Amino acid sequence: MTRRTDAGKASIVENAYFNLGLALEEAGRLDEASGAFRSLAMRFPFSERFDRALMRAAYTLEQAGRPEKAIPIYRDLLQYAEDPETAAEAIYWIGESYAEMGKPARAACEFLRVVHLFPDGGPWTGTAAFRAGMECEKAGLIDHALIIYRENVREFGTKTDWGRASEDRLDELSKPKPARQEPREVAP
Repeated sequence: MTRRTDAGKASIVENAYFNLGLALEEAGRLDEASGAFRSLAMRFPFSERFDRALMRAAYTLEQAGRPEKAIPIYRDLLQYAEDPETAAEAIYWIGESYAEMGKPARAACEFLRVVHLFPDGGPWTGTAAFRAGMECEKAGLIDHALIIYRENVREFGTKTDWGRASEDRLDELSKPKPARQEPREVAP
């Protein structure tokens, strides 16, 4: 029988924390799941799962309806993320957290950070570009939304989901608004 090395034991414990987080998440115990993922990251900062653990810790808090608690964890992840796609994903979820908090202008800024900092950030870039337009609309910044949607169509074309969705929003926003009718008084 061979003895396990300390690295082997660490790997088992890492897996246990990660799997515990997944199980708690599946059971709907999102606060506890976040805690398990954070414990993995704190105990094993050099783990291959460090980035994923922090991402899951933040995401489970967001899913629990506490996006304000998720944002600092996403920001912590940005300090350590070596992979540009992971960084783009973290900023994207910061934008979604602000959107969930009812702060559409702030959300749009975060989504635009993804687009500008990670132009080749894979699916996060295209999704963030479209979400920036949507959040500008919610904030009443229609002119900004139109600019973003036009840029999305130019950048992504209409053969992509983001380009088609942006083109649809341009069409919708370009429709003339019906004239507002004054209420008529009804004779008694």
